[in-house]
Amino acid sequence: MRFDLIDDPWIPVIDGDERIRAGIRQALLESHRFTGLAPDAPMQEPAILRQVLLPVMLAALGPCRDHDTWADRFEQPDGFSPAERTKIENYLDRHRNRFDLFSATAPFAQVARLQATSGQAKSAALLIAKLPSGNNVPLFAATTEADQVELTPAEAVCWLLNTLCWDTAAIKTGAVGDDKVKGGKTTGNPTGPLGRLGLTYPVGSTLYDTLQLNAPIAPIRKGDVPVWEREPATAQWNPRPATGILDLFTWPSRRVRLIPQQGIDGIGVSQVVVAAGDRMLAVPEFEPHTLWRREAKPKAGEPTWRPRRHRPGQTAWQGLAALLAVDPGNDEVATSGMLTQLARLRVDECIDVAYPLQIRTVAVEYGVQSAVIEDIAIDQIPLPVAALLTDTQVRYEVLQIAEQAGRLARAVDRLGADLRRACGGQPLPWDSGEHPGDRLLYALNVPVRRVLAGIQCHADDAEAIAAGVRAWQQVARAAALRVGTELLDAAPPEAFAGRTIAPKPRPGKASVAKTYRSSTAEAGFRREINKTLPLAAPPTKEEEEP
Repeated sequence: MRFDLIDDPWIPVIDGDERIRAGIRQALLESHRFTGLAPDAPMQEPAILRQVLLPVMLAALGPCRDHDTWADRFEQPDGFSPAERTKIENYLDRHRNRFDLFSATAPFAQVARLQATSGQAKSAALLIAKLPSGNNVPLFAATTEADQVELTPAEAVCWLLNTLCWDTAAIKTGAVGDDKVKGGKTTGNPTGPLGRLGLTYPVGSTLYDTLQLNAPIAPIRKGDVPVWEREPATAQWNPRPATGILDLFTWPSRRVRLIPQQGIDGIGVSQVVVAAGDRMLAVPEFEPHTLWRREAKPKAGEPTWRPRRHRPGQTAWQGLAALLAVDPGNDEVATSGMLTQLARLRVDECIDVAYPLQIRTVAVEYGVQSAVIEDIAIDQIPLPVAALLTDTQVRYEVLQIAEQAGRLARAVDRLGADLRRACGGQPLPWDSGEHPGDRLLYALNVPVRRVLAGIQCHADDAEAIAAGVRAWQQVARAAALRVGTELLDAAPPEAFAGRTIAPKPRPGKASVAKTYRSSTAEAGFRREINKTLPLAAPPTKEEEEP
């Protein structure tokens, strides 16, 4: 059995209005024609980019030497130049034997003849996070572990890459030949490498642009090669650091074997073996696709900066302050290496200020010692390139919009809390219940994206930006008042009379009782809206006087 990843179609791409599958050669050489990737699951997109397309491109062509070289390559209208196309073709032909998915000696991203110590293989559902398998049982799943799952070779390789990037942690099947197996299993396995990150990466208007936007401008380190240029893996694995960017992108976090079988409709994969793989000692500082947070008091020998995970349920635009932290200084957060590189490219005018840049974030929430996947959140927002530069009006307005939305949500939450107190109740705990501010953020989701897209299109037109900001504040004010009115209308009559609450006595400090009623709660709410959105606030009495 043979499935050639170089020329057999498996990478899902968007070609005009059609979704097709392409081999590695076609996906790269015709990347300027494809809008982007269109995987079966959104988590597969960064897996395909990092595990295959980016390392093939970087290994074949080498990284750009400087910003001018990057700009020259980025601006090529027909994608790769003839010389670059020849290099890619030659590279793929030279390593063709390592891109056979079912090779008997060196199957792609797998271990030949890998066998569990129990002698049993598991269902291919083990590769698919949304299907029940072992301890991973999604709530309200439409299938059970007993259901037969058969993947086509194209589907199987996509889910294989997904597993290498996002697999759950904890116990893994023990493999024959692994001297670290105890009791038929290995313990202490971390999640896949992307599961440890606050994954953030730029997306361009074509697949070619996306590849260039995610290509680091840095020399390849000595000895740094992708996994297919190394000796074929065995069941043995070791904890080790990443050698460089190519090793990082193609990290063999699991030892896997796809077990193919010939069926009526062709080759299918219904059984797999998934065992422990190499453990990355730490996320290296050259990881280009994660947000970072500063440790206030790192332990001895530990890095100061660590990956900053995305908050479950939070949209990408709510984290704009972190996305735009290209020069963190004394801040506690920093943006990804790719966005920092884009900021430097913009300083040198290597990318147009109105380029339709998109930023995609992927958040995976693991549960029960990271042994199950509880939630997956994918988001994408338009980001004006000029916002990556410090001390620009565009950056100021973009950050203001995100901050204003957050302040309005907090004002709605305070209104709800005050109304609950006025009725004799207690505010909702911050970590439970449905908060009214969340309803407002949901209502503001589309307006925020529209104003970001508008600023992106008119990044060099100050008047257009000012008009967009005014329109945003008017829409945001209307949305906040609508949610606030719903809360006030739902309040019982007791809230009108209100309730006086005496605070808990504190030694050495005088306590002053406070009265909560609907009228004062509404007045405070409206003051906060007017303060937050000054361009949409009604005129004061002084302003109305002739």
